[in-house]
Amino acid sequence: MGLFDSIDSVFQSAIGDLFGGGASPTGASTVGGSDWSGSAVLPVSYAQYQPVSYPTAQPVMAMAPMVAGVSRWAMSFPNLWQALQMIRANYRVPMTVDKLWSMVKSNGPQFIVGIIGAAALNELFVYHSTHKRRRMNVANTKALRRSVRRLKGFDRLSHRVSTQLARVGGTRRRSASRRCGTCKHSPCTC
Repeated sequence: MGLFDSIDSVFQSAIGDLFGGGASPTGASTVGGSDWSGSAVLPVSYAQYQPVSYPTAQPVMAMAPMVAGVSRWAMSFPNLWQALQMIRANYRVPMTVDKLWSMVKSNGPQFIVGIIGAAALNELFVYHSTHKRRRMNVANTKALRRSVRRLKGFDRLSHRVSTQLARVGGTRRRSASRRCGTCKHSPCTC
């Protein structure tokens, strides 16, 4: 028996009462021994890491189904597009948005509502206010002068290029009569 046997039994009983159960399952002494591998006294649970998935931004038109032959404005203004298709099919008239707008200006919106409906008319007004109509003014003298100035500049530039190409690629013309080797005159004077 050892010197500290009585103390060892006191510690084992104190630790066993304190932590609940036997203090040393392997039978090794707790005083001075470091091989005690008992279970954890209090249960420890760690939270599981779950990755968070955030929604990604996508363009609005990427969600719309792509229909062959349908332009982007047709997807933005579906009622107007369907009204144009209906007029083309029923009346066999090649109707465009500009023609429809000129009909609204000449006949009034009440007449057009009876043909295409209120939702399509509303989209027609929105389309006309957001899309600029490009028209060429053929009597714009300022633009005509600018175009003539550009044409003159292009003519000068092309002339310079053609002269440079003629110098580099061309051969020098020799005179029909050669100079004399003695007097250096053409025709010879000696």
